[in-house]
Amino acid sequence: MYASALSPLNESDITWKLNDIIIENGDYQNTKRELTISNVNISDGGEYKMSVVLNPGIFASSATAYTYLTVVDQLSSVRDISHKFINSSSLNISWNPPSNLPGTHITGYNIS
Repeated sequence: MYASALSPLNESDITWKLNDIIIENGDYQNTKRELTISNVNISDGGEYKMSVVLNPGIFASSATAYTYLTVVDQLSSVRDISHKFINSSSLNISWNPPSNLPGTHITGYNIS
């Protein structure tokens, strides 16, 4: 779950966006002051922007806060595992990486 909050502003002064698209209540639990994402999916990743406009009109002031959320999906198992005996004390094991690498880079494997 990811949550962020702001107070004590009027809710009408606050706008939340995901990748420059306004977030509606049907998509997230958005009470304007707080945005909560339950059961996060890979599609929830991206740039979140909260904009506040005070005193709309000639003397308006505004502020914008940005955060980036990266959602990493669970990887599937490695594929095409094979082995080759080199000698009595050595074994060569090879495999292909999982098929679902959602923008991540594997930095190592644990073999047990």
